[in-house]
Amino acid sequence: MFEITNPKIKTTKLCVLILRSLKMLHPEMECYSIKTDINEFIQSHWVMLVKLKIFQTAQWKKAILDALNHCPLIECGKDFCHDRGYYRLKDNETTEKKEEISNPPFHILHHKNLKQNISQELYSCYDDLQRQLSYSVKVFSKLYSKYLKNCDTKRSDLVRDILERQNQVYDLFGNYKSQLCSFE
Repeated sequence: MFEITNPKIKTTKLCVLILRSLKMLHPEMECYSIKTDINEFIQSHWVMLVKLKIFQTAQWKKAILDALNHCPLIECGKDFCHDRGYYRLKDNETTEKKEEISNPPFHILHHKNLKQNISQELYSCYDDLQRQLSYSVKVFSKLYSKYLKNCDTKRSDLVRDILERQNQVYDLFGNYKSQLCSFE
């Protein structure tokens, strides 16, 4: 997700991911402080998170706080420990199942995006290679027609053979582009 140029994620989903990550890192803790735990997590992952649009504004802290307070999957501290500034994921299995159905797991989305990026990169390299091959065919064609056509037979035959093989490769490239560059 963070490898693409313009990554997008809902702020509530990001907050759920942060709390799940904190739960994995600190399973002994029941709730997490916005001032210490959540803020430290964001700061330690800033290199990745700064790519998200939300963190490119001065109001990102308010947006995170709003998402924590309004997300149906997150409990506010005033509900379970009678103190503000603490949050935890709800233990309700039905909300987790609803979320999993509506939002595919992060690794699946990451895998899809990674495949798309690799496929686009392959298409780009493929196009470059095809252009270079086309240029090479033109150069050998001019070389053959202008200088070697009526000259030394060995050199002439060699260049003609190279030209024919490059033409064959160029034709094959055109036929196999979609097969070579896609993962489907």
